[in-house]
Amino acid sequence: MSDSERSISLDSQKFNQLTQCFAILKDLCNDVDIRDGFIRQRSNDRAVIFEMDLTPLISDVSIPITNLKQKFDLFKMYSDEAVTFTITDNKFSIADNFSGLNFEKPSLEYMDNKFLATEELNSIFELFDEDLVMKIDISKTISDRLRIIAQSFNINSVQVGFSGETASISATTQAKDQHAKLVDNITLNSPIERAVTNLIITPFVVEHDSNIDFSLYNDQENQLINKSVMTIGDVNITIFGRSSIVRQGD
Repeated sequence: MSDSERSISLDSQKFNQLTQCFAILKDLCNDVDIRDGFIRQRSNDRAVIFEMDLTPLISDVSIPITNLKQKFDLFKMYSDEAVTFTITDNKFSIADNFSGLNFEKPSLEYMDNKFLATEELNSIFELFDEDLVMKIDISKTISDRLRIIAQSFNINSVQVGFSGETASISATTQAKDQHAKLVDNITLNSPIERAVTNLIITPFVVEHDSNIDFSLYNDQENQLINKSVMTIGDVNITIFGRSSIVRQGD
């Protein structure tokens, strides 16, 4: 065994949690660049940034994976099995008691979804307590319903409507012939009169186990930062985005 070789063993539960995290990313990111046990990268459309702490599963290893969607079914072959990841300077492998797969490591320079350092993330999304507009706990029941509504309505955003000291979260079809109110009477930290912001729907419909700790922060003029925190098993997941405030006429 060379000095640069690392092996990480995952029981079936931890490996399934890892594939659930990959499932979130496979349709939204071409690649995934795991650095020191963390994922921190933009989606393909740059609408959101994902941060996932995989250290409870894989410690502090680094694994760059290109063409995630293509490789996802290969990883899923090992569902419900204990597996071992082996990482060297040039490749990584996954194996159980029956078979194994080997992958050459790609050049990081050419990966589409590049890893963001913590400092870079903090410079993109500067969050200050005094800028907090609202913070709520969105139950798993509500997010499960929203996933079904999003598919039925064929929408990619949800609306937060502001009315003075309270807000609500709702979804509406493009034709405006169907409407669903999901959360009402949310108390705001600072009042916003007659306005709406359209949130990218991704944080509310991706796979997760927990409630969603959802926050809105004032950013630039008429801009909000959206922060959604959730878990899959032992993995903490945070999704960041931005949205504009649209003032409503009297």
